[in-house]
Amino acid sequence: MHSGHALLQIQNDNGTSVALVGTDKDGYGRIQIGGSGGNVITEMRMIPGIGGGVIVMTEGGKEMGVFAGTDKGGQMTLKNQQGVSVFVASATQDNAGGAVRIANERGVPILILKTAESQRGLIEVRDEDGNGVRRIHPIRGYSP
Repeated sequence: MHSGHALLQIQNDNGTSVALVGTDKDGYGRIQIGGSGGNVITEMRMIPGIGGGVIVMTEGGKEMGVFAGTDKGGQMTLKNQQGVSVFVASATQDNAGGAVRIANERGVPILILKTAESQRGLIEVRDEDGNGVRRIHPIRGYSP
């Protein structure tokens, strides 16, 4: 675990650091939780260029998910075993609505669910390279 500016460190019975509360080099608070071997598996900290976040990692230290607060709203990202973002849920960049983006194993978005500028739902389906967009809009005035 990174003990840089630790204020509190908790060790397991083997003397391995499994929890740390401290600050980073910029003065932001940081909390790390480690596995029994001492590797960080969850970290709460400031993510540069994004905002405060919770990062979830494998026992080996590979980042698999992030939950963050940004200036545009919350964001959740899940990654595949190659570290590629394959699922992102967030507020959209152009309005205050929500969006979900599902990508293939290469990280190319193939399905996007979002709110359109009209405040209605919009579904976009794309091919394996992110091309050939098909858009599905609700029918105005239709209610089953």
